[in-house]
Amino acid sequence: MSTRSTTSSGAARTLAPGATVLDLGSGYGGPARYPARTFGCQVIALNVSEA
Repeated sequence: MSTRSTTSSGAARTLAPGATVLDLGSGYGGPARYPARTFGCQVIALNVSEA
């Protein structure tokens, strides 16, 4: 998800410090860093592919 789509989505309206976001299939977690940094929420990133 791009930063633009994250910011304009309905989910972005509920993100606040202390909120928890689950990012499934996160890979290296690049997109997960944006809501953590921008909204101050905690992100749990899970990648399901083999190493």
